[in-house]
Amino acid sequence: MTSLIGWLAVDNRQPSSMYLASDSRISWGSGSAIWDSGRKLFASRATADIFGFYGEVLFPTQVLSSFIDLLDAGALFNSDTLASDRHNCFCETVRTAYERRQNAPEQDFTLFHGARDGESMRGNFYLWSFGYSKEERVWKHHTHSLPTDRSRIIFAKGTGSDSVMSHQDAWQKSDAKGTSRAIFSAFCDSLAAGEDSRSGGAPQLVGLYRKWFGLNFGVFAGGKPYLHGLVASKHQHRSVFRWRNELFEIVDPESGTLASNAQPHRREVPR
Repeated sequence: MTSLIGWLAVDNRQPSSMYLASDSRISWGSGSAIWDSGRKLFASRATADIFGFYGEVLFPTQVLSSFIDLLDAGALFNSDTLASDRHNCFCETVRTAYERRQNAPEQDFTLFHGARDGESMRGNFYLWSFGYSKEERVWKHHTHSLPTDRSRIIFAKGTGSDSVMSHQDAWQKSDAKGTSRAIFSAFCDSLAAGEDSRSGGAPQLVGLYRKWFGLNFGVFAGGKPYLHGLVASKHQHRSVFRWRNELFEIVDPESGTLASNAQPHRREVPR
């Protein structure tokens, strides 16, 4: 019931940023029982960590919301804690929380954790996935290999993954291939096409740069401003670091027009 991707951006020197993008639709059993304002991505404002999920909705959203609050309050570790130790803490928190379920239905879910150690040119990015298989009744963990040559998708998951990758193929044949704008534009095109009935609503975006902590992005989609899948108020416009549109352009948080000194992006693939 999701379209979820993760990618690493690489400039002419080395990996420069990491992003997760998702849709906002939650569905119940079919494409007709839906809600298009469900939050699926999370970023810490106190550590260099970002999170997303696909599969079951209830448990992942609850445990991620609580974990982010603990991170931002400094209740788990500080910003100098190694990414691997932060990830081990995350996995243990998830397992412990899951064990507190009683007579609750089991569903498959996978959580993604992007992280960074260090800053600037000495920073290193990491991505892990961690989830539960109801059929095998086991936890599954994976450390993802990251590209170093150019910006690439690391994974595409969820019921909308085939649609997402079809649009990715089209954009990767354009002049924008190997760029973050091609990846995000293709993702937005997939949602706009409506090819997966269980994916929809506004695109969501979180990321990590070479410095700073996790970033929650606002997204202008269809001419409207969205944050975590909700239409944003003017007050919310000012609460995030940057806004992007469906072509991954940096835009003004009030008007949605190209921000001052921002690089314009051309639509390379027609919708």
